[in-house]
Amino acid sequence: MASSPLSGRFATCILTVVLLGANSPLIHAGELSPALSLTLSFARPDERVSAVFSLREQVDTERLSSALSRQSATRASRHLVVVEELQRATERTQPAFLQEVEDWKAAGKVDGFTSYWIANLVVVSGSREAVLSLAEHPSIDRVELNRPAQMIEPIEVFRDEPPLPPGTGSGVPDGIRAIRADKVWKELGVTGSGTIVATIDTGVNAFHDALRSNWRGLDADPSACWFSVLNGSSTTPSDGDGHGTHVTGTMCGLSEYGDSIGVAPGAEWIAANAVSSRVQLTQFSNFILDSFQWLADPDGDPNTMDDVPDVVQNSWGVGPDDGPFTVCGPTWWAAIDNCEAAGVVVTFSAGNSGPTAQSLVSPASRASTPLKNFAVGAIDTHGEQWPYPIAGFSSRGPTICGPEPAIKPEIVAPGFAVYSSWGQANEYRRANGTSMAGPHVAGVVALMREVNPDLSADEVKQILIDTARPYGVEDNTFGHGLVDAYDAVLAAAAANGSGRLVGTIRSGEAPVVGAVVELLGTDRSWRTSSDGQFGGFVPTGEHVVRVTHPLFETRSFPAFEVVPTAPVELEFSVSDRTGPWVHWFHVNDAVSTVGDSIDVVAMLEDYSGVSTVEVITRVGQETWETIPLRWDRPSRWSARLPGKQFGATYELYLRAVDSIGQVTEEPNDGRSGPLEITLRKSVLKNDVETEEDWLLVAEGDTPIGKWKRIDPFATEYFGRPVAPEDDHSADGVHCFVTGKGKRDVEVDRADVDDGCVTLRSPLFDLTGLESAGLEYWRWFANEGRVRAGSFETSISSDGGATWATLESIFASEAEWVLFETELAGRVEFTDGIQVRFVACDLGDDSLIEAAVDDFWIRGSVPKVIAEQTDPSHQPGIVSITPNPFSERTQLVLNLPAEGSAEVLLFDPSGRRVRELLSGAAVAGETILSWDGRDELGQLVPSGVYFYRLRTGSVEDVGRVLRIR
Repeated sequence: MASSPLSGRFATCILTVVLLGANSPLIHAGELSPALSLTLSFARPDERVSAVFSLREQVDTERLSSALSRQSATRASRHLVVVEELQRATERTQPAFLQEVEDWKAAGKVDGFTSYWIANLVVVSGSREAVLSLAEHPSIDRVELNRPAQMIEPIEVFRDEPPLPPGTGSGVPDGIRAIRADKVWKELGVTGSGTIVATIDTGVNAFHDALRSNWRGLDADPSACWFSVLNGSSTTPSDGDGHGTHVTGTMCGLSEYGDSIGVAPGAEWIAANAVSSRVQLTQFSNFILDSFQWLADPDGDPNTMDDVPDVVQNSWGVGPDDGPFTVCGPTWWAAIDNCEAAGVVVTFSAGNSGPTAQSLVSPASRASTPLKNFAVGAIDTHGEQWPYPIAGFSSRGPTICGPEPAIKPEIVAPGFAVYSSWGQANEYRRANGTSMAGPHVAGVVALMREVNPDLSADEVKQILIDTARPYGVEDNTFGHGLVDAYDAVLAAAAANGSGRLVGTIRSGEAPVVGAVVELLGTDRSWRTSSDGQFGGFVPTGEHVVRVTHPLFETRSFPAFEVVPTAPVELEFSVSDRTGPWVHWFHVNDAVSTVGDSIDVVAMLEDYSGVSTVEVITRVGQETWETIPLRWDRPSRWSARLPGKQFGATYELYLRAVDSIGQVTEEPNDGRSGPLEITLRKSVLKNDVETEEDWLLVAEGDTPIGKWKRIDPFATEYFGRPVAPEDDHSADGVHCFVTGKGKRDVEVDRADVDDGCVTLRSPLFDLTGLESAGLEYWRWFANEGRVRAGSFETSISSDGGATWATLESIFASEAEWVLFETELAGRVEFTDGIQVRFVACDLGDDSLIEAAVDDFWIRGSVPKVIAEQTDPSHQPGIVSITPNPFSERTQLVLNLPAEGSAEVLLFDPSGRRVRELLSGAAVAGETILSWDGRDELGQLVPSGVYFYRLRTGSVEDVGRVLRIR
């Protein structure tokens, strides 16, 4: 090494100590902070001191941010440039210093160290002599005493708070109303969707009712969503205090009744638990620096942005009472600035030391620029009217931590009797403190970032200041005024060159619900609400709207101009131009005995009302007859046909007429030919409304989570379903379910544990049948930290002596899924047929639930609607292969001539799912492929979907069945 750690510089340093005396403050050429100098003066020779070494070369992120702003850089490109520049700086400048630290460690004078890139810093725990010597390294600019941050303790927490009353809007806390966040949701349609909020606090209870469904770790790498500083290797967020859970609830929580306790209920959250009044600082690192470095790039990949939070709320600090020289201590300043440069807005609670002037904690007290650091004071909105009074405890300015005395706090927010989530899963409390005010502002940042994600941190904070509701004059009590979510979101949208569109779709005087409104030429679309309304922020300029709905004509409306200064209000009218919309047309193709009734069921909808529904049918070459369907419940019509002979072929059309005479025929308006079924024998059909000799346990089963026949009730794990809420049957109540405990019992105490549970059907007879089909609906949830479980269906032809597997699944499919299979070739047809379902828990910390409903063995599976035999002469969608499908299907389009065509997919409610074709199409066949995903790229659930083809001369409607 270049010099021994016990040579020249060390001698000079120790001489200085001797000359000053044991109890005298150290003077060290301006490199040591006063607090560190004093600490070293009193340190014993063998005592370890933890210090933060700041290297001389620091990235000028303020200048870098300004340059990126001039280039109109996106947040993603800003993040990439800043993070890579910070990392390059440390790689270039730290090695020489770290080598000397290693030398002192080898000499037994340094116990450990941590290197950081979020700022060019190194935390070292070493003896007094090592710290003094390392401070003289030519790369070091200054050295600070490493100190823990303390939580800003609430002034008061009110215990045993009852839940807010249920009902739309009645559960919204008064603080959220005061800042007009609820108006942002209702009028602007902005909830923080697509954004991420974060805390550096005591942690978060991830199982809390208000927060469990929007932890980002449910659908992303948990290590990029939870930074456990205090809990070692913990992978699931927790909170031993309750403070961080309260703060996060105010940012983005939902109450158990569906109302929001959070400002941005559409946002996801992540967290770092770096603050606790009960845990001491490690000597080798600094929890706050650790957290800011993680928050700047949670997944460790500068090229990704979807992991980086939009805002982080901080309810911690140090003040004069925590020791000398702390009010303007710069320990964390560079890390805060660099985290903001990387795209994260940083907000601070001002502190609870009011009403004394100059009482802010550090680093909230800093004012190196008008926007750094952004401090939030507390007002009282609980039972008060505007102008809301300041909370007596709220810390006040001015601050001396800047080039000149500055106004503090920057802004105020509700911080008295704030209602939010607390420590336990269903616990809510009111609390007083600026810790309760800061998250109101952080939530507003999420709302702003939804409409303008590329705003820089300084731009966000300037808008917050500019749109704050003023108290008359800016002062050191209220700062620039009360945060105003509504005006801040409007200003953020305007900065993005956006305008606002508000519209209503009607048919006559009545609102049209569920219409799809598309802004042509953009990616913006909406579905109309129960009052027919739609709207949101859109690019300025001239636009055209297209409105589609299965029950109405498709219309495009004249162009209109969107400007940033005022909302554009539109009202459109559409007409009922189609016959009844057939959601579902089902014919039972099997009966137990000749003469039993064949059930025909149709689900229809029509805006003008359905007048008549009838089935037109014949058997073989007999004369066509018309049989009316009766209305038996909303949207449902049914009839019964006589089962004349096994093996007989039935042809059927459904014909429906609405009240203004418009007609619909199914299938495909009669152009694809009738629906054909061949009547088969129903061998075993059970909707589980009776047990019918099913066996609910087998030898060797675990006793924990056995099968039961019950009316199920839903359970959830972090907002994801585990057990079903209802059975599958349209007319039924019961199903077979595993592991049911009691209501309100923790989900992990009501599932399958420590083995497998078995459900077996009664024996049934397939002798004499040429073919047989099996279908059932199943549910399988494989959740928990490990997700080690399985669900297997098998069949036996010898009364259970041997089994052949029909399906095995391991991935969670917590929804009702139809399984169908042909049994010919898979099992010998005997009189000893039995089907078995086995659900297994194969590891610790797995949550396993399974369910089975609507089991049916019959002579054949339903036939699909007949395909065209000569597609060259029958225009339209001439085949769908395969149908049903799991991963991908192909729709073959045949057109008589070249022209424009549109093929759209809808779900049974009429919601548009996917556009397969829009524009020019060639004459003859065109193959359209669908991978089961909607327009957002999400896989759609199993079930029936409908296509609609429209060209200048051809219209065609049909169904596609997706199974998983």
